[in-house]
Amino acid sequence: MNRGNRYIRTTLLIGILTGLTGCGTNPATGGKDIMVMSEEKEVAIGRQYHQLVMREYSVYQDKDLQSYVQAIGERLGANSHRPELTYHFTLLDSEEINAFALPGGYIYITRGIMAYMNTEAELAAVLGHEIGHVTARHAARKHSRSLLGGVLSTVAAVATGSQAVGSLTNLVGGALISGYGRNLELEADGLGAEYLSRAGYKPEAMIDVVRQLKAQESFEVERAKEENREPRVYHGLFSSHPDNDTRLREVIASAESVETAGTYESDPATYMNLMDGVTFGKSKVEGFGGTGEVYHGGMGIALTFPRGWKVDEKSMRLQASSPEGDAVLVVTRRKLDRAMTPQEVMRSKLKLTDLHEGRSIQPDGLAGYTAIAPKANSPFGERPVRYGVVVHNNYSYIFAGASQRSSINIPGDWRYVGAINSMRILEGLERRRVARQNLRVVESDENTTFATLAEMTPLGRYAEQELRLINGLYPDGELEPGQLIKTVQ
Repeated sequence: MNRGNRYIRTTLLIGILTGLTGCGTNPATGGKDIMVMSEEKEVAIGRQYHQLVMREYSVYQDKDLQSYVQAIGERLGANSHRPELTYHFTLLDSEEINAFALPGGYIYITRGIMAYMNTEAELAAVLGHEIGHVTARHAARKHSRSLLGGVLSTVAAVATGSQAVGSLTNLVGGALISGYGRNLELEADGLGAEYLSRAGYKPEAMIDVVRQLKAQESFEVERAKEENREPRVYHGLFSSHPDNDTRLREVIASAESVETAGTYESDPATYMNLMDGVTFGKSKVEGFGGTGEVYHGGMGIALTFPRGWKVDEKSMRLQASSPEGDAVLVVTRRKLDRAMTPQEVMRSKLKLTDLHEGRSIQPDGLAGYTAIAPKANSPFGERPVRYGVVVHNNYSYIFAGASQRSSINIPGDWRYVGAINSMRILEGLERRRVARQNLRVVESDENTTFATLAEMTPLGRYAEQELRLINGLYPDGELEPGQLIKTVQ
């Protein structure tokens, strides 16, 4: 367990303990609950720990898809038992097949799980399930009961990173923590199905999602056996159900009888078209083999940033920030219209004329130059900025590092210099391994098969199985002409 997750778990526990109050009525079930936290405290806790979640994850940078998720979530929230609550839905840039909720209406879904859905109703089923956890106040119910008898031992287990943590391991679903247990998960399913029906979706979409996730889990277990490793299976949302679960089907059937405002008509192609171009698999900013390097497929380079720094990736940009957010190093790439030295790039392209402590460098044997601009623009205003330029094959790689802590010098300047000198060009297999993979939505014809699609993807040995999974046709479903399908490029 890394120190960041341990810190989150410990502080979450403290927050839950201080936020618990006396007996109350559950807004979703109508039953009496012991020590349910007040709504005011619930929202405050969610707002506080949202910041901690954002230290562990990055937001996926797709405004249209984010707005789409928010709109569907708000429609479901308005049809829930707590319509007055302000719900916040965040799309995370993670390959994890995951969704989870914090108290007070903070709900998260990964692009990884969205790749395995094919309709808006399926997306609504996942969001509805998480809204069910919020409306039924599962975090408070679960922990107010289990913490009464074992607060001190649980705190000790969390602080030491023990895998035997009991009560706390259920607060935030399956990303930071692992799930609420079968009964509360089933309750969230029933509530989510009810909200689906009220919003005009077919509640059977809940069963479709379970079937999809169970198929993915089955494939992952088989693949892990072949590769002699532990399976990376999801332990949160819907994980306690088989896809033919009688109890699940009973709560779905019950949801069909609730009063609804009518059927919500959504264009079947909307979801698929929004998934076109979405990153599939790893975001590719992490290194391989535990070396600590960060790889950027778009720029074709590897770098080593200071330990503990958070790295955000864009198509032709990397930004690394210190844990406190008070230092930043930005890396970009520019195509050159003619052969230039690194010093010429600084003068003519970056318009840097007043430079101090300039010297030549040779990262990976390439021509480079680094210097300090005493007064330059930065995210923290005008201050000293460490610049570096490395030239390779008609491209310039530009580094700019600054600190918020001083407007006179650059605290920790050696870290920026070290990162600049660590740059190397990715070649051959390494370059192929870090190339970003994206979903592409195409229309099938009479000649389209999963076998032919698999040959045109970078997915490797299990390409056909992966394609069947993300299109809901695992293990042996067939395509129909005119069908919109997801492939990977």
